[in-house]
Amino acid sequence: MKNFSLYLFALVLCVGLLPVVPRVLPVEGGGDAEVLHLLRTATGEVAEVPLEDYVIGVLTAADYACDGEALKAVAVCVRSSATYCETHRPTHRDAAACDDPTCCAPLTLERFDDAAVEAAAETRGQTLVYEGETVPATTFASGGKKTASANAVYGTDFPCLRGVENTIEADEPPTKIAKVAADDLPKLLGAPDDATADELFLAKDPSGRVAEVTFGLGGTWRLDGTDAADRLGLPSCFFDAETDGTWVTVRCDGEGDGVGLSRRGAQKLAEREKMYDEILQFYFPGAEIRQQTE
Repeated sequence: MKNFSLYLFALVLCVGLLPVVPRVLPVEGGGDAEVLHLLRTATGEVAEVPLEDYVIGVLTAADYACDGEALKAVAVCVRSSATYCETHRPTHRDAAACDDPTCCAPLTLERFDDAAVEAAAETRGQTLVYEGETVPATTFASGGKKTASANAVYGTDFPCLRGVENTIEADEPPTKIAKVAADDLPKLLGAPDDATADELFLAKDPSGRVAEVTFGLGGTWRLDGTDAADRLGLPSCFFDAETDGTWVTVRCDGEGDGVGLSRRGAQKLAEREKMYDEILQFYFPGAEIRQQTE
């Protein structure tokens, strides 16, 4: 799934159910971007889009499966990531984002969903900051027992993107269960001809995400966990595999890269009457909400 969060890291780069609610820090005008420079890929032109319109346009086009307080939390994340990109320009030299959904977030500026308008309005001007710096507050569809760190997934360390215990989704069933013929698995993964399914080894990072796949502990062949998930048709790198000699059963949790805020988790927290600032603190411990004043 390509979304704004994935775009941001791909090229640059809770802790309990009763978190401490972050303070909202006022900032006198000019501290955050009020417009976003958007590359129009069809013409190569860079347009200035009001930041709030961009936030609403992403929430509308992406059609995230959440509402209410959860959607407000996502709105703050989209605004924070957009503000970060407007400042740092990690991908496009002259723009913070583009209108190509295979590169950046899905976006519409032609129509706005009512729920998206409301979520943006009720969080207008709010971004996440950590030690005074805007957080590239990524989101993903759903997760497993723990979120992943930005460093583990992208090799870029952000203090409040180091992974948290995702207790709210710990009991969710697998997102996908797949069976692959044991004889076909090595070929499917592009492994050497002499590799066998019973030698499959999944090297995992501290979040439980598969970082690398090998066959045999002493083998020299390696495959990145993201590539393995793609080859197996899995929605995330949070998977396990076991074989009975004939079939390999693969169980996958969540959808997306696992970095930042889980939108399914945010929705579940909202259903437990958590406010959007509490949801943000759950997934971004230590971060604070900064309010841009007019």
